[in-house]
Amino acid sequence: KNLSSYNSMEIVNAGLWNSLTKLNVLDKYSSGHSAMVVEEDAINGKVTAVTIDSLMQAYGLNHVDVLKIDIETSEKELFLKNYERWLPKVRMIVIELHDWLRPGCSRAFFAAVNATLNNYSYSVCGENTIIENKDWA
Repeated sequence: KNLSSYNSMEIVNAGLWNSLTKLNVLDKYSSGHSAMVVEEDAINGKVTAVTIDSLMQAYGLNHVDVLKIDIETSEKELFLKNYERWLPKVRMIVIELHDWLRPGCSRAFFAAVNATLNNYSYSVCGENTIIENKDWA
């Protein structure tokens, strides 16, 4: 619905995760539709999970100019593992970190950034944390 006026968009009906698996959608924090979260359930999950790496491969992308992430606490899993191949290929990340809902989201994100990127800038604009990869070519 939000993208209906854009002709060049392709919608992938999936959850973003650090591995190809299945997920369930939950209202874990009783916040309604604005803060639904996902949890991994490889056996009974109802939602297919994709990785950034798998999306880049599926669409033939060698790099990402701007990666906007607002995945309601799942950023913790996204940046815990399997980020080493795709993260250096991202020029800028704009992310909402949800430590107020789930402690450790920021720690996982910044640990991945510090382990992967040698030269980056950091800023905050409202609820968004912005990382610009200065080594991006």
